[in-house]
Amino acid sequence: LKNKPKKTKKTKNKNKNKNTNKRRRRLTPAQEIIGGGVAGMVTRAVVTPLDVVKIRFQLQYNAPSAAALSGAAQTATQSSAVQYRSVWQSMKTIVREEGLAALWKGMIPGQLMVIPYSAMSFYTFHEFTSAVSDSISHQPHEHDVSNHSKHQPHISDGENIARNTLVSLVGGAVGGFVATTLTYPLDLIRTRLVAQQRKRIYTSVFSAVRMLYRTEGWRGFYHGLTPTLFGIVPYSALGFASYHGLKNVLVRWHSTTHQDSSDDNNYNNNNNNNSIAADDQQLAPLEKFVCGFTSGVTAKFLTLPIDMVKKRFQVRQFIWEQTRANGVVDTEASQSSRQFTTIRGCVQQIYRTEGIRGFFKGAVPSLVKSGPNWGITFFLYEAIVDYLGEEQETDETVA
Repeated sequence: LKNKPKKTKKTKNKNKNKNTNKRRRRLTPAQEIIGGGVAGMVTRAVVTPLDVVKIRFQLQYNAPSAAALSGAAQTATQSSAVQYRSVWQSMKTIVREEGLAALWKGMIPGQLMVIPYSAMSFYTFHEFTSAVSDSISHQPHEHDVSNHSKHQPHISDGENIARNTLVSLVGGAVGGFVATTLTYPLDLIRTRLVAQQRKRIYTSVFSAVRMLYRTEGWRGFYHGLTPTLFGIVPYSALGFASYHGLKNVLVRWHSTTHQDSSDDNNYNNNNNNNSIAADDQQLAPLEKFVCGFTSGVTAKFLTLPIDMVKKRFQVRQFIWEQTRANGVVDTEASQSSRQFTTIRGCVQQIYRTEGIRGFFKGAVPSLVKSGPNWGITFFLYEAIVDYLGEEQETDETVA
């Protein structure tokens, strides 16, 4: 009877050690692209209504001159300037005035953009971090194994998590830069299609491409690219870094909750063998979703002002054309859109006419959208790559 619990414990430990040797196979580039593309496609379909509301908020000008008006003129100016006041009220207004399908405006160019964007973003990130991981893991081979522990200092868990987070930060920035540069024209067309209200200038994606080229030339497809890169690079970097950082912290927390010392040894071994991504197989799907949700909200909040400047640049010329198409001689929005030609000018114009709060227009729908967007994307990506790169069991055990 005394030996029976020991035998059970030994078997349990053996199974634990064997499980820690399960590894997700190194994915091929095609598998990484498929995982990122499918995750982005499904997520875009779910969060498009929130994206439409966010863009409408950001492109809504609040004219300060209305405060100087009086009576009916002030009321009319304020009512036209502030059309969207909350997420729910904005959705009801859009459906009432433009129909239910308007909540999915720009869906086609949005999907055409997000599939290659998400695919290239995840692919570039994992190729970069894998290269860094390989270079780190090969360093110990420069010394004899028996002498390695004598010459190499032990890396603590905190230092390891910090190093992994830093690499994820750089990898996310690189992935965001590459993906944005390749897909930016589709993002610009999507934004302009969403910005259209009852009087449409563009009837389809192809008409938008033709008119954009005819009125603004090839350079028109990259209007606002610079502020977009200023926004998306830190946004992508913060998103990837916070997601993988939170996962590493959760993996460590799960390991420290077990009393068996072998679990801690396995954690350290896994982190040393795979220096960027912790062994996250012990994390529940909900935990991965929460990590993605939190990283999305954090990254979006910190980059909201840059996203605001980007959107204003993308529709600068378009607002003036839409004003003419509606038969209006001039409006506060069209005047404001033509008062800047540089990033600095756009920032000054927003601050002068709308104040600090102008940089955070659409903050609520942006954050409401960004949290589920990152949560669902990372959740689906992890599920897809787990399926494509099924774990391989080995008969080796960790002593």
